Amino acid sequence: MKLVENVVYLLGAGFSQPVGLPLIGNFLEKAKDLEQAEPGKHNLRKIIEAVGEMHATRTHCKANFEDIEEVLSVLEMQAITGRQASSISPEDFTAFIRTVIGAYTPEIELPEGLAETGRWGADQVTPDDCLVARGSVYRHHVPFVVGLLGFRIVSPGKGEQWLYYEPQRERERRYNVVTLNYDLVIERCLQHLGRFLRDRSGVRSAEEELEIIHLHGSIAHGPSIVPPTSLKALHPGLRKMWRRALTLLAEANHIRILGYSLPDNDSYIRYLLKAAACEAQNLKRIDVLCLDDNDGTVKKRYDGLFESRGYQFINGRVETYLMSCMSRAGASGWTNAHGANYWDGTLLDRRHERALVDAGPDLFSES
Repeated sequence: MKLVENVVYLLGAGFSQPVGLPLIGNFLEKAKDLEQAEPGKHNLRKIIEAVGEMHATRTHCKANFEDIEEVLSVLEMQAITGRQASSISPEDFTAFIRTVIGAYTPEIELPEGLAETGRWGADQVTPDDCLVARGSVYRHHVPFVVGLLGFRIVSPGKGEQWLYYEPQRERERRYNVVTLNYDLVIERCLQHLGRFLRDRSGVRSAEEELEIIHLHGSIAHGPSIVPPTSLKALHPGLRKMWRRALTLLAEANHIRILGYSLPDNDSYIRYLLKAAACEAQNLKRIDVLCLDDNDGTVKKRYDGLFESRGYQFINGRVETYLMSCMSRAGASGWTNAHGANYWDGTLLDRRHERALVDAGPDLFSES
């Protein structure tokens, strides 16, 4: 019996930032820009005005009121103790988050030709031309999702309506995603592929093939969003997801953390990872890729958490990692096999190893 190893990707904000999503550090700035561009349209003024009042009345404490976590933490404390005159509720917090993220989430454009005629054109001769429009901000994320799915995509014939894929018959790795992000970048990629990608039987769609766990909820989960505050606790509506995330992490052979800086106040995530490590029987590797500062602050946090011989931290950009993973080992063109042309998305792990190990940290330098 062939062993199928479990790989879990744990995603932070650095995974979604390349497509234009705001980070914690610039969330308020992005919200203000949105309100200024379209006054009143997004109902953001209530929170923005509350922040302005905090700026004006600050007298006895040091505070960074451009940091969304610090702002919402103070507002939440005022709200739950009945001290907030403007009656900002938890629903206001979640609506604010959902609105800003939704407004900054771009659509994924169909490939040229297909968008215009609904059919594949003769000039769409590379895999990139068939997966996403040229120059799209999702140009690295969509191929990465294909890699997570383990699909081999068959080159389309001119005039065909669908792009067909073949699932890997004997998979060496099974992928799952645990994300700390509220956004739906992975889901958007799956929905995008579902518009034109079909298996040979024409029955299954790409959206059925990947499990995604949102630990803090998502903009699609109604009220079950845990705001990024220092008072955040395990929301009752999300406990099922946390239990599932713990199971996936504990059963993982490989944990890969992308774009998550492990902030000091994210104690729940630290204990989730520790609980998973205590239960893990077959964990071989922990790879962490995150952009760090000159003092190595993020690396020090992870070094204080992990001591596994299979752990490594790489200071780098997620976007570069995605591009490198899906452009190696012939991924930039079609491969001929059995009389047909394929784009092989089943080699993600081989590309992962090359990106992280063979190429080394210089691959992720800022230059």
